[in-house]
Amino acid sequence: MKRAHVRISEQAATIPLRRAPSLGLTRSRLTALLVAGLVLLPVLGFVYNALRYGRLIRLTDEYLYYVHARSWYFDGDCEYANDMLMAPGFETASHYAGVETRTGYTRNHFNCGTALVSVPFLAVADGMTLVHNRLADEPLPRDGYSTYFQFMVPLGHLLLGIGGLLAGYAVAARYFPPLVAAVAMHIVLLGTNAFYYIAIEPAHGHAASIAWVAFLLYLSDTIRHHGITLRRCALLGVVSGMMVVTRPQDLFWGIVPVVLVLPTWLRLVVGERRLLRGLAWAGAAGLLASLCYVPQAIVNWHLFGEFIHNAYAEVHVHGRPAVLHWTDPDLTRALFFPSTGILWTSPLVVVCMMGTVCLLRRREWTLRATALAFLAVYYLVACVWWVFTGFGHRYLSSCTIAFALGTCLVMMWASRRRWLAALLTTLAVAGIGWQTGLLLAWDRGWWDIGQVSPLYRLFFSPSADWCEPWV
Repeated sequence: MKRAHVRISEQAATIPLRRAPSLGLTRSRLTALLVAGLVLLPVLGFVYNALRYGRLIRLTDEYLYYVHARSWYFDGDCEYANDMLMAPGFETASHYAGVETRTGYTRNHFNCGTALVSVPFLAVADGMTLVHNRLADEPLPRDGYSTYFQFMVPLGHLLLGIGGLLAGYAVAARYFPPLVAAVAMHIVLLGTNAFYYIAIEPAHGHAASIAWVAFLLYLSDTIRHHGITLRRCALLGVVSGMMVVTRPQDLFWGIVPVVLVLPTWLRLVVGERRLLRGLAWAGAAGLLASLCYVPQAIVNWHLFGEFIHNAYAEVHVHGRPAVLHWTDPDLTRALFFPSTGILWTSPLVVVCMMGTVCLLRRREWTLRATALAFLAVYYLVACVWWVFTGFGHRYLSSCTIAFALGTCLVMMWASRRRWLAALLTTLAVAGIGWQTGLLLAWDRGWWDIGQVSPLYRLFFSPSADWCEPWV
């Protein structure tokens, strides 16, 4: 009887089964399409923005970041007054150009890490302008603000931001199924302010912030799992230096290499007894990180008379110096402030944040270190009181990859129960739909960044328009 059962099973195994009709989308192909979407969607948003508005450097912060690069390239100095006054559409240029430091230079309290990325693309745009003027009947001015400059400089930051998204996906795919990682990256890209700062306003500095943090996570995780080498140490030094000189508050993400790389380095020095090699590699990383800070040190020396300077301490917002309230953090401000509260502009982030915090429960040290760094960054954001405008709280944009890892964890939990999967799908669709609608409202002029969020109006104050400082 048993033998007959085996024969029947063998015969059944040879019967060709009818396959359900499909589009030929296997998991691997769907994952590849989603990964390609991480490149295509920001590019489409960038192209639409360029065709609709023409000028891609148009916000005050973007001008103040960019004038570093323009002044270095065209004038070879750190005097920014002429660069500000020449900028088309820079409505507050006269205000910023009229403020001098104690050394007699025009004050620019924005860090120059973004400008370091801009310089190569500015040079390419200058070359394109020269070629255009030789071939075309109508020459373009070589002033740093004409067509090619307005396109190429933001394009460089767009490409950097896309590289950060791909690096973030690579990290997530090491700890979660690749399809889950790809879907989570899209949820975070389209459901938070990441798309706005990468595709719509790439020269704002936040696209670079997202990228450098993503590269830091990727390199730290690679060193932990594949070993420490001179090349990886050098790259880690460059990425760390660029991350800090772009946005100093991203220094808190240095918790990740401390947790992941330092033990690996100590094993090399102590366990393998390669003291000289370990010191040489650490010295190379530190040297390269320091070299990234040299342009900022030069700018600080010219503008403020010292190599290390906190320029924000001299900036006054609504009559108060822009200093951090380290001992008096407001943990709810980043979530509930009427204009920049992330709950009102990107409500889906709340789900991402919950998953990110729960990464502390995982055994993988990369996930734990990411969650710990996120908590440190959130504490810093809670100490910042002067951010009144932005598409969501812009200081949280550096947490994009951490949010993606947290979303992966939530998706894995939801996959265990159908009702949880349905609930998460509904929340994701609703969150992305709301974010898309808010972008459309901004694009059509129905809502402006800095105004009270429509969601806040709906629940609390229908007549609210512009919010007063909440300090």
